[in-house]
Amino acid sequence: MPPVTHCSESQPDRDALSCAIEAAGLATWRIDMTTDRALDRSKHHDRLFGHAARQPDWGFAAAARQVIEDDRPAFLAAIDQARTTGLLRSAARIRWPDGSVHGLEFRGRMLRGADGNESVMAGTVGEAGDFPAIDVHLQESALRLRLAQTLSGIGLFEWDIATGRIAWSEEMLRIYGMARSEFDGRYETWRPRVLPEDLSRLEATVHEALARRDESLRTDFRIRRPDGEVREVEFVGAFTYGPDGTALRGIGVNRDNTDACRMIRALRESQARDRAIFEQAAVGIVDADLDGRWIRANRRLAVMLGYDSAADLAGTSWLDLTHPSDRATGCEQLAALRAGQVDYHTGDKRFLRKDGTAIWVSATVSLIRTPDTGEPSSLTSVIIDATDRKKSEAALLEAEERLRFAQEAAGAGLWNLDIATGLATCSEGYCHLYGLDPASGGHHTIEDWLAQVHPADRPRARAEVEASLAKGNYACEYRIVRTDGTIRWLAARGKTYLDEASRPVRFTGLAVDVTALREAELRLRTAIEGTGFATWERIVAEGTALWSTNHFPLFGYPTDPGGRASYEMWWNCICPEDRAKVQAAVASRQDSERFDVVYRIRRVSDGAERWMQTMGYAIDDDAEGHPRRMIGITLDVTDREVARIRLHDLQNELLHVSRLADAGVMASGLVHEVAQPLMAATMAMQAARLTAHRAAALLPKDLHEGFEEACGLVGDQLARAVEILEGLRAFIIPHGTTRSPEALRPLVDDACTVAMVGFGRSGTAVRNAVPEELPNVLANAVQIRQVLFNLLRNAIQAMAEQGTALVEPTVTVTADLQDAMVRVAVADNGPGLAPEVAAQLFEPFVTTKPEGMGIGLSLCRSIVESHGGSICAEANPGGGVVFRFTLPVAPCDEVPLPEQHEDGTDGSG
Repeated sequence: MPPVTHCSESQPDRDALSCAIEAAGLATWRIDMTTDRALDRSKHHDRLFGHAARQPDWGFAAAARQVIEDDRPAFLAAIDQARTTGLLRSAARIRWPDGSVHGLEFRGRMLRGADGNESVMAGTVGEAGDFPAIDVHLQESALRLRLAQTLSGIGLFEWDIATGRIAWSEEMLRIYGMARSEFDGRYETWRPRVLPEDLSRLEATVHEALARRDESLRTDFRIRRPDGEVREVEFVGAFTYGPDGTALRGIGVNRDNTDACRMIRALRESQARDRAIFEQAAVGIVDADLDGRWIRANRRLAVMLGYDSAADLAGTSWLDLTHPSDRATGCEQLAALRAGQVDYHTGDKRFLRKDGTAIWVSATVSLIRTPDTGEPSSLTSVIIDATDRKKSEAALLEAEERLRFAQEAAGAGLWNLDIATGLATCSEGYCHLYGLDPASGGHHTIEDWLAQVHPADRPRARAEVEASLAKGNYACEYRIVRTDGTIRWLAARGKTYLDEASRPVRFTGLAVDVTALREAELRLRTAIEGTGFATWERIVAEGTALWSTNHFPLFGYPTDPGGRASYEMWWNCICPEDRAKVQAAVASRQDSERFDVVYRIRRVSDGAERWMQTMGYAIDDDAEGHPRRMIGITLDVTDREVARIRLHDLQNELLHVSRLADAGVMASGLVHEVAQPLMAATMAMQAARLTAHRAAALLPKDLHEGFEEACGLVGDQLARAVEILEGLRAFIIPHGTTRSPEALRPLVDDACTVAMVGFGRSGTAVRNAVPEELPNVLANAVQIRQVLFNLLRNAIQAMAEQGTALVEPTVTVTADLQDAMVRVAVADNGPGLAPEVAAQLFEPFVTTKPEGMGIGLSLCRSIVESHGGSICAEANPGGGVVFRFTLPVAPCDEVPLPEQHEDGTDGSG
């Protein structure tokens, strides 16, 4: 039965309604929830509680006193919940004064008083029939419903649309992550739980459904729980309406679909990854039927076999591409797989490339069985180019022989230490290095070896050996005292080998005499220091560095006698605004080419800003091309850079004076002449808008709104024209234009909107593909909008003039981040540029349009270059032209101090 509401029937109607209610065995009541006193109740009411006479001071507390003790907590809880939700529905067993027990069912709802407050509840009470059986049935149904809701993640709600009251099931509270005490049943309490980007759409959808008097609605939205977790919710609801069409009540469910949505997304991502792995794998992959015919192959296999595309291999047989000498073996292996005798086969074989040459591959062919029957269904294979491995194997013995010869020629000494016994064996060359008799076998223990290490280097040498037992690799340079008393420098490299339990079992390596190299380095360093250059050496993996004695004062550090320094000492001195440039310079080195970068530092000793120039090489790369060791020089170029900056400033001043001389008259006249018609146009537009406003009652609504919108657009464009004039005026003023951090995508949106004015029916599509996450640029918004407008307008006009096109005319604006600059590209698929025009495209007064002045692209170049960027044009591979220009990243978006990597691409020193 729906809750009782206010009605406007006549007194006879109300009497008839009361009679009908009493005839149905129900009694009505109305209670002031503030005082818990009955304002009125029907005659039959007190008889339902076993009282022949009317009871004074009746209310919920009096009713609760007659509820049996087992049912009283649930009855009182229903009353408290009704104060929040505005709805009451409860059943309880009542003990009459004569001791008998009767089941009653209470239903009620809050009423809004004349003052707008909800303080009175009205409702009905009636016999519940066979209450124990009904109670058990209701409890079982409620339990089943709660279990179903919990297992399916479905929560129930009831929504009194008129009062905004909402009643939630326990599962609804779980979905929203709220306790019963945290939800007061108000619509306004629910709204903040929905994500703002979904709330407006959800409310609009509900309002539209109610306006259409839809009986049901199904949609979805996202919520944010109090702990911050975002969940995806499906909404299914039904609505009831009054006779006049007013929406009265909504009831429905919310389903937590978060896990299902995540699984769907994960499945799609997994499928995409599978496709990407197949197509982008660094090895060849092929799927074939049981007869060996290839169904599909990836791009890597096509390249390996010399074909243009993987499609050329479809339908090819294994045997077609197998070298004749290997076909017999291949047939036997294929037959065994097809019969299901083996599940896979791995081995080396030769394939025939498209040009007829043979290539060695390592192929693993696996049998695929159907999941239900286990019968063989297809074959899949992974193919690796083994050409290099075969060559390596063929040359292995020769290489080993050359290695032995090189060791002997270089005077290298080998050692091998059995860690379990502590005993070592040494080569003859090792004994010669230390001045030992080869017949003695060299050093037998680590302590024997340390006894010949120079005392100053002994602690470090011991520590390096002990460390190698943990980290595996060993590298150390140290001095030894030979048996004849001479001191020599040795460079040792070694490795610690582990057993299956990861315990060190063997330590082996070699040592060479680097005394001559050390002396040469000392002579070179002395010569370089005499020229004023400061030298440095950096060990990338360790993050350590060796500086010459004159290197420390350059950066304001006290001199270390051993020249010991670190990468961080150098990096921390670099001014933050120059770190991205330094990092890019070091990362851009190619092979053995040097890097050369000029940057500013803040000297540690006194905080003075100095200009430095650092040049360096990577002289020891690992197998992946990452540098292990780098060397170079640094010199103080402060005087040179200060002079260069001063010269640049003077050149700018001269250039500005030249621009004023050339453009002063034109700019002055242009601003004056254009400002007057713009002012007149603005006043005319305002007058037209005022006239339309006065005549609004005489005009159709859509015509009036369209006129207002058009006037607003005209006003915006007139204001923009004024901004352009101000930007032009600022362009020729010595102090330059104001620049600030600007988001690039909104600038592109503005330019696209204006550029399409007059070309709405040209069929040209203008797309803004600038990423949202792109950092801000440091720019003057008016000038950059002008650059974008000029480039977009030129492209649109060029494609409009070419007439009928085979493809849809499209202009696309994209951008990406390159070092500390944002590169913007404006690409079209139009007719392109003639070579004679492209050569002088950005020169003043060069144009391809009869009515053009030839200053648009020249102005674009001036604006971009004044921002510290560059602009160029090139042919679009798909047809048309691509204009590219760069803008600096705003200071707040600079690259932070990078982490230390072993590849050395983040700096040096």
